[in-house]
Amino acid sequence: KQWYQRRVAITAGEGVPKCEDCKSVVRPDVVLFGEALPDRFHKSLSADFAACDLLIVLGTSLAVSPFNTLVGRTKSGVPRIYINKTKPGKADSVIGWFLSLSADIEFSRNEDMFLQGYCDEIVTNICKDAEWADELENIPIQSLGE
Repeated sequence: KQWYQRRVAITAGEGVPKCEDCKSVVRPDVVLFGEALPDRFHKSLSADFAACDLLIVLGTSLAVSPFNTLVGRTKSGVPRIYINKTKPGKADSVIGWFLSLSADIEFSRNEDMFLQGYCDEIVTNICKDAEWADELENIPIQSLGE
């Protein structure tokens, strides 16, 4: 957050974050809707879920495949924590149905936990309660340009 505040200025009225140094649009290091997933995603999927002993899902409606189907890939008994402003549920838009991207998302296992609210606030509070606030604040943030 501090890096973002120091290095990125949002032009008033535009709402588009731009780098203060080069004036380019800041793009998150994420795969956006419609973009191909990296090969690493497909190659690592089975091994990652075989080793998974806790799944934490943050800040997503779980409305888009393939990510909305991943929560069901954990082994039985693996705790799953879902942190979001809204509850997970049926992702049923017309576009999702037409493209076969919808799925029923259930967080109803005994070992599941749903924490409703803003992700940043909830994670910050968890870290404070666990006495990890300093570690959270000091996580190094790297940009693609560094």
